[in-house]
Amino acid sequence: MKNDKNTILLFDWDGVIVDSNAWKWNGAWQKVFSDEPALAKIMMHAFSNDTDKILNRYQLLDETFAHADKQGISPLHLKEEYADQFGKAVRGGVVRIGLFPGAKDILKQLHTAGYRMYVISATLQKDLEYIAHELGVMDYFVALYGLPGSKLEHTNTIRSCEKTNAEHIVIGDGDSDRELAKRIDCLFIGISNNWNKWHVGKTSIGIVVPRIDDILEILNI
Repeated sequence: MKNDKNTILLFDWDGVIVDSNAWKWNGAWQKVFSDEPALAKIMMHAFSNDTDKILNRYQLLDETFAHADKQGISPLHLKEEYADQFGKAVRGGVVRIGLFPGAKDILKQLHTAGYRMYVISATLQKDLEYIAHELGVMDYFVALYGLPGSKLEHTNTIRSCEKTNAEHIVIGDGDSDRELAKRIDCLFIGISNNWNKWHVGKTSIGIVVPRIDDILEILNI
């Protein structure tokens, strides 16, 4: 079915389009701290305490450095160097892991049906664009937005550029995505996975589904 409502789809990236959560928040950091096991342990502790998975790489590093300082552990590098190493590890790992099965075909169908699609992610924008280009899905999106900048800030930028009567749908796997849908008062389609452990079914602001391809049925495509 064609998109007759000027509906704009706002996608999260990790855990929705790419199966990257485990690598991004575990494997990549282990690689960054491969020569510093004590810091790696502190980082994993900081991450495990971030139960809502809302901290970005810089905030996690701040948490790690603060705890390391209390333990008398001195990092070998500056925060920006670790962040850059993490970005390189993420880019290489996510390109290797690739898209969720069928994701590219789903994006193609949505694009053909006339949906205007954006990515709003907590991934650094330059990493996001590199990965999307390497995985061959860049052209399906009007634009991709990542760090710096919050998801709400990026959404406001999108809304200022789009038609004022456009309907929005947020598609994500995190609490930040769900909160974004609440803030802009739109439908939320949640993707259940091992990270969020959401129950599949209807919610107060939308619906949670087990796979990205379930979006097609919800949109009658």
